[in-house]
Amino acid sequence: MSLVINGHGGNVVGSLGSGSLVQDMPTALEFNEVSGGSLGSYVKCGDHTYTGDMTWTGWARLESGYNSVGGSYAHIMSKGSDWFIIYYNDVLYVYLQDDSGHSYSNQTDVPLPEPTSPATWQHIGWSWDATSGEQTYYVNGVQVFQEASTCVGNLRDSSDEVCIGARTIGTQISWEGNIRDCRIYNSVLTAPEMANLFIGTDPAATPLNHWQCEDGSSTTIDDIGSLNMDGTITGTTGYTAEGTGWQWNKSLYNLNQIGSGSVSGTATISGGTWDLKNSTYLRPT
Repeated sequence: MSLVINGHGGNVVGSLGSGSLVQDMPTALEFNEVSGGSLGSYVKCGDHTYTGDMTWTGWARLESGYNSVGGSYAHIMSKGSDWFIIYYNDVLYVYLQDDSGHSYSNQTDVPLPEPTSPATWQHIGWSWDATSGEQTYYVNGVQVFQEASTCVGNLRDSSDEVCIGARTIGTQISWEGNIRDCRIYNSVLTAPEMANLFIGTDPAATPLNHWQCEDGSSTTIDDIGSLNMDGTITGTTGYTAEGTGWQWNKSLYNLNQIGSGSVSGTATISGGTWDLKNSTYLRPT
């Protein structure tokens, strides 16, 4: 059986068929709690000169709350201090600099839901119009904030590498939880495109970068975007309650039974009504 769930949720009534459902789901990249800003695990993805408009999207599941861990705030994705996207004091915080010396930051106006136990996936999106400077924020496919900025033209371009889960190589490594399906576009995605992306429909634009973070076996994170900037996981392999490791984890894609039916090991699921909401598994087709 080859299972692809295109959508944020929904119910399946009746039999899902035979086969190893768990094995057909992708693994999710999980980072362990860090004990200091220079410790922990993250993905380094190489350097690129990004010019013109930008949109960034990704799924994030943060377990440690939105305050600092080990003296560093939780970075989703960054390119040093050229630009970074972090969780900071219960809000989504974006910082960027243009190549003329203007800078922009927002740390007060884009609140995010409090973490729950267990932690939940959230789809985060942000776009920047390089002509007007306008910035737009999305959470779970919904536009939540828009603001003008003085940053226009091209973004500052240092030699820092793009990193997932850290500010840059060896610095402010700060994510506890999961990150997947990270994308960078060199265009401004519209609100309908962002809403569609949330439910699994790709926009017409080809992303510059697209790290699915579901490779499942190696330390390489394939970039299926046009730039092919494959990432490398750094840190200790293996996940513990307290430590600096990382792991591939399939258990995050859950099926919750909300009706009658049965499960036979991992081989057969039949009958009943099953809630796929918590799987939050989106794979482009």
